Amino acid sequence: MIYKESRFSGSNELGPSVLPLFTRATDAFFEKTASSFVVPEVLRYIEGVRPENDTCYTLVNALGSGEFFGSNANADFFDESGLIHRPTRWTGDPVLDMAIGQKWTYGFPTFYNAKVFPHHRNQDPAKAIGDVVFAAWNPRMHRVELVTKVTPQQCQAQGVTSIWDKLKSCEYADVSMGSRVPGDLCAIHADWKLFAEAQRSYNPRVHSSEGVAVAEFHKHTPIPGWAKTRKEYCSEMLHSPNSILWNGQKVFVHNHYPKFFDISYVFVGADRTAKALIHLSVPSVLSLPSLMFKEGYDATFQGEAKTAALKSATAKEGEIRKTDIPSQFVPAAIHNVTSRERDLPREVLEELASHPMGPAMATSSGLGIVLRPREFQRIVLIQSGDGALADRLDSAGRVFSRCDAECQPQSTNEFLPEVVKLLLPFLQSRSILHEPLLTRIVVSSTSPAPTMCKSAGASSYLFEPLRKMGARYTEYRDSIMGHLPYAQQLLSNAEGASPSMRKLAASPATDLFSPLTIEYLQSAFWSETESPSTTKQAKAGA
Repeated sequence: MIYKESRFSGSNELGPSVLPLFTRATDAFFEKTASSFVVPEVLRYIEGVRPENDTCYTLVNALGSGEFFGSNANADFFDESGLIHRPTRWTGDPVLDMAIGQKWTYGFPTFYNAKVFPHHRNQDPAKAIGDVVFAAWNPRMHRVELVTKVTPQQCQAQGVTSIWDKLKSCEYADVSMGSRVPGDLCAIHADWKLFAEAQRSYNPRVHSSEGVAVAEFHKHTPIPGWAKTRKEYCSEMLHSPNSILWNGQKVFVHNHYPKFFDISYVFVGADRTAKALIHLSVPSVLSLPSLMFKEGYDATFQGEAKTAALKSATAKEGEIRKTDIPSQFVPAAIHNVTSRERDLPREVLEELASHPMGPAMATSSGLGIVLRPREFQRIVLIQSGDGALADRLDSAGRVFSRCDAECQPQSTNEFLPEVVKLLLPFLQSRSILHEPLLTRIVVSSTSPAPTMCKSAGASSYLFEPLRKMGARYTEYRDSIMGHLPYAQQLLSNAEGASPSMRKLAASPATDLFSPLTIEYLQSAFWSETESPSTTKQAKAGA
């Protein structure tokens, strides 16, 4: 099973692709132009929906067929035959179609099984901020059109009120679609005759879908070009996706059986990430060392594209995420840089502990500074009056165990000017805003890793407050994404901010954040916590 992610900018040179509904601006837009590009079924649905003050409906012009739009920035070509796959009983009425679509095997009807998530936090449906309430295929435009419904209550519960603010202000939010496929087929190495034979092996009494039949066929009769995981990709797809070969063939993969389950509102859409990939494995001016890549992969960038290439990357999530830069790059680069990041000084942590926890964490998050587990642990213990325990745990190099239990992200947007001033000197060395983070990644690729304090097994101090700290840290990490959109505001008003920081604050939001930011938030420092199995052993011995 391969996890696919397709990112879309909220707007482009052709107009909006993500459009909040039931506003004066959009009403006028629909009166003038909607009939020319929106499928009639969607228009009928919109006309029948009653606007609600505490609900935001959004029209999303989702992904199009590869035959008309080509492969996307991830070198994914979504075949129209797979997108339009629908039940014979399909009516175009969501009241009748939704239950059918939720159980469908692949194609656009599976969007009825999708939830709206913030930033691909899609592991738990309970963390969704909305639903897909309508899905349709537009035969004129050869694309999928969706209507999503988002509520402020759900956004607040997940600590992402900034997304609600953006939608309600009629901004064209960037979105990203998540889907799974049983495998994909390489455009340059595919054996189409054998693939067709595999498709004919489908038996509805045996296989849940045609894609499952192809995957089963592949087990006993390997299909050239078919890949169940990214590791099975050819060298061309791994090293130069979307490139044109000497014989005129384009490097991409066909996706015949997509099952959609996720629509996320994200910081960075397709237009930005599409510019990230330059040329790989081509003689160049700059070569990023292999230590930044898994499997020793070496990425190279051509002359004038050097600066542009270093401005963006993409994130990995789930089983496999196919991104604009090979997925080996980003996780390895983030691990490489976090292993070199110095701890905040003890006196800074103690000063943070002197402020209310919620606003202090919100302020540091708004500046893009993510606390390490041991830093968070020290602040919490000092606030609880147990500074002596904090010292003992620091000396022993021990931290709490990770806990992925359900929790509610902090929702406060109260920021403390004194904390901003306190943390300003550490933006370059610790912030995940794009410019300082990218600078650290480039520098870390050529410098040796310092010796860092590591966890060393189960702590003998696992009393109740420490057991709960893992859940609190998870809550804190989930809350960061909701505070990052305020970075510009914090930097603009920061007393003592350097000219470079003020320039950064004046930059467009797409220059302030990047997929590197997302990857850092998802993966940084988790390896520094104790394992759940170790925690269980400690509890058993307590």
